[in-house]
Amino acid sequence: MKRYNAISVLALAAGLFIGCTEKEGDNGSSAGQGPVSRAVAEIQFVSRLDEGTLVTSDADCNTLNDYMVKTLNGKQGASLTVLDRTDGATVSQMLEISVNTYRWSAFALNSVSSGSYEGSTIFFNQPSNGIFSFASGDGAYLCGLAPEVAGVFQKLDAEGNIISSNNVTSAVNFYTVRLSSEEQIAGFGGASGAMNTVKAQYRNMIVIGTVKNGLMDKLKDAVQSADSTYSAIEIVKGVDYTVFMLGSDRYWNYYDFDEMKLTSNGISAYAIHVGWK
Repeated sequence: MKRYNAISVLALAAGLFIGCTEKEGDNGSSAGQGPVSRAVAEIQFVSRLDEGTLVTSDADCNTLNDYMVKTLNGKQGASLTVLDRTDGATVSQMLEISVNTYRWSAFALNSVSSGSYEGSTIFFNQPSNGIFSFASGDGAYLCGLAPEVAGVFQKLDAEGNIISSNNVTSAVNFYTVRLSSEEQIAGFGGASGAMNTVKAQYRNMIVIGTVKNGLMDKLKDAVQSADSTYSAIEIVKGVDYTVFMLGSDRYWNYYDFDEMKLTSNGISAYAIHVGWK
């Protein structure tokens, strides 16, 4: 069967952006005031967090399909899911999951080396207007699109207790990247790096990707050097790679994550809880 060898996109049109008023500051509160409100959404990131590909057998693919179809649908579906390093799977395997979950999918290119492609598959609920890719150092790419993300807008009392909530949807400028070397991090940050290239068009972008263990501090420094109003936040460290989130404090909050181990051979799903303004 033909394997992924290029960016594959199933996308037609952009979704409607619905903004949400977020709490201010690190904990969402203004100086001298209690919390007011927050928007909370869940982004799924499924990975081994090692050097290998996600799918190594039909059993792995069946497990991913069951997770996407049964578990996520049981949670009323995560509207944005990233399967990290699906270049080990066939096109037909990923398309079968897309069909079984009634969701759109796109291949996000992470790396090209000696004619070999590495990347992830992004699943989303509504058509998007396309997928974009920007070089980030030697062989790495920052790749993304603008899918709709479903969340909950919560009003809070002064103690932070939820007093009301409403379902909301926002078209989010979402990107992912896999950074494996200092050279790639240098290509990501800096005045002319991939981060600033995307930020010039979409200041409210969010990046959830992976960085090689031991390079997280260098990534944080590179992001701050590019723009001090943006932060790279460590979410969870795996065998070889660390999941991180990047965004501007003006637009995004990171809350926490839940981990679900899907297989005994290293595949885990991380439910990352974020909030947007």
